[in-house]
Parts: sequence; structure tokens; C-alpha cells
Amino acid sequence: MSLMPTAPRSIGGVLDNAIRLFRAVLPRSLPLVIGAVVAMALLGATLTYRMMNLGLPGIAALRAFYLSPATWLSYLVILAVTVLVYNAIFVIADAVARGAEPSLGAALSVASKRWLPSIALSIVLMVIIGIGLVLLVLPGIWLWGALQFSLVALLIERQGVFASLGTSFRLVKGNWWRSVTIMTVSIIIMYVLVMVLAIAVGILTASLRLSLTGSIILQQVLSALLNLVLLPFLPTVLLSIYYDLKLRSEGTDLAARLQAIKAG
Repeated sequence: MSLMPTAPRSIGGVLDNAIRLFRAVLPRSLPLVIGAVVAMALLGATLTYRMMNLGLPGIAALRAFYLSPATWLSYLVILAVTVLVYNAIFVIADAVARGAEPSLGAALSVASKRWLPSIALSIVLMVIIGIGLVLLVLPGIWLWGALQFSLVALLIERQGVFASLGTSFRLVKGNWWRSVTIMTVSIIIMYVLVMVLAIAVGILTASLRLSLTGSIILQQVLSALLNLVLLPFLPTVLLSIYYDLKLRSEGTDLAARLQAIKAG
């Protein structure tokens, strides 16, 4: 069954569609997400435990930890896995929305082919938005809102880095507040979940009187469970807004063409 919207929807309607898409995507992406979450949790726990047991005072421990090649290599592995899985979830979500039954192998194949372009796009976005933030902050926020759908265009439309930036800018034009409002609500939901996790770790650590190692393990387990939800959530939200913006853009284009025909 297709979950693609057939007409532009209200802000609540887009969020509702995103939640429906998330529910459909979660079980289909679960094997992939579980593998990624377990790998990241093990690496994260190892890094945290290593930092806590360097036997050096605070600043010296941090310096030694972050200057270590092993630390940087571990973070690069986490980044590579995260980007690959994130890309694959987008592909799976788009297939589900169109009523197709996605294959994990096919999704990973597409994700791996778009891995380098997505990394390049992320770097370009960081530079552009970073410059905007330096310029009195507001330009950076505006650019984030205007370009936040470029990854969707790169992965789903198979566009290049700069073409995807142009597509996001064109779709958001005239709908900046609308798309940013939906994204902000979604980010708040994610932030609340993260805060609940932090509180749960603190309460359980204190009540169970866990050792440092036990606290690290508990934190990684709860973080892994949270990531099972968070990893597929944001792609489904971005896709739902993207579909809505495309319908609005296509409707505007169609109206313009009809007007041109009448004028002719």
C-alpha cells in the first residue's frame, strides 16, 4: 500500500504521514539498524571506558584521548557506518512510501554508491551553514532551513551535490516557515527522548549503585535502544516534508503552465 500523499497537507497532516511512514519503515529497517546500533554501542562503550581509565587528570586525559589515532579511527568508523545506514534508511523509506517491498541488500547497494556524494554534501552544507552562522547567526539558520532537504534529493532523485542543494532551495522557497516548523517539532520530540534517556541513566545508576563500568554499559544499552527509534525517525520526517513540498511545487508549476496556455 502506497503511503505517498496525493495532495498537499496541513502541518499536522504531514506529521501524521511521517509517523505512519515511520511505523511502516521501522520493522523493515530493524535488522540493519540493530547491526549498526550494536556496532556503534560497542565502539562507544570502548571509547568511554578507555577515556575514563587513562589514569590522568581531567584536561590531560581529554587531550590524550582525543589526540590518540585509535580514537580518531574509531570515530571515523562510527561516522562511516552511520552515514551508510542513514542513507539506506532513506532508500528503504522511499520504497515503502511508494508501496514497494524494499530489499536490505538493494538499499545498501544504493546507499554505498551514494556514500561519497553524501559525505561531500555534508561537508558543503557544514561550510555554507557555518559561514551563515558566523554572519550574525540568522543567515545560518535560514540556510539550514532552505537546504535541509538536499540529502533527500541526492539519495532519492540521484542528483549531484550542487543540483540537490538547488532542488532543496527551490522546494523550500515560499514554504520556509512551514518546513522549519515541522522539523523543529520533530527535533523537539527527539530532544525529549534524549533527555528522558539521560534522566533514566542517572536514576538507575544512583538506585542500583552501579560501578563506573556498569554505568557505562547501562548508558550504552539505553542509548542503543533509543537509536533504534531515532535512526529511522528523522529520514521519515524529512521524506514526508519533501513529498509535501514537491506536491506544492508541482501544483504551482502546473498552475503556471495552465496560465501560460490561457494567455497564449
